[in-house]
Amino acid sequence: MRTIVPVVVCLLLLTTPTWAQNVDRCVPGDGLFFDVLPITRDGYVLVPARQLVEWLGGTMQFDGNQMVAWQYRLQPNRIDLRVGSRNAKWNGTDYTLDTAPVMSEGRLMVPLRFVGEAFGCRVDTWDHMVRLRFIEYWQKAVMVIPPPEGSANRAVWKAINGWYRNSANKIGRQNRGIRIEATTVSGNSARATVYAQWEDFNQEYLDHAATKDEWTLARRGGSWRIVNRASSPVTTIDEFPY
Repeated sequence: MRTIVPVVVCLLLLTTPTWAQNVDRCVPGDGLFFDVLPITRDGYVLVPARQLVEWLGGTMQFDGNQMVAWQYRLQPNRIDLRVGSRNAKWNGTDYTLDTAPVMSEGRLMVPLRFVGEAFGCRVDTWDHMVRLRFIEYWQKAVMVIPPPEGSANRAVWKAINGWYRNSANKIGRQNRGIRIEATTVSGNSARATVYAQWEDFNQEYLDHAATKDEWTLARRGGSWRIVNRASSPVTTIDEFPY
């Protein structure tokens, strides 16, 4: 794939705008949550498009199988992607993607690095982590590289994600999205650190409440069961410099 010239990095998009992230994107660490788990395909990370594009200060349209996204921060940028196709455009120039955008759980999943770098963000990977840095706007986010399907780590992800999806009736709040920052699996036990965004059912306006949740899980009867969740409210998730 040809290298994009401007400094860039990041994530991707959704198919339909189930919710918008009305956050101040100039506040470090704000706003990057996914309502569908990112995936790894052919060795490349794909994430829900709309939430990434909006976190990067852009906007997008998705119609049928064609996505167009714009961003006007450092300079006008436009990317064109199509589901199932490795052919892409950045500001009218043709590019060949390493892996094609796909649909997952009703969401458009796009290659993280291509979209991020096209919009001026830096994407760094090391070990099993990804760090996104939009230095000019003091934005940063860290996430785990999505584990492959069928792995023990992916099963842990799904168990945790299932709790967030079903938790609204338990605590009177609606989960808007999560970002998994750390997971470790050792034998029949696992731990994870997850950031989540919540909306209180009783609030007229979304207050962008976020939590940092520390999870402990155990494998029982062939599946992962949640043993403990320690939660604390947060206002700033990731801080510079770093």
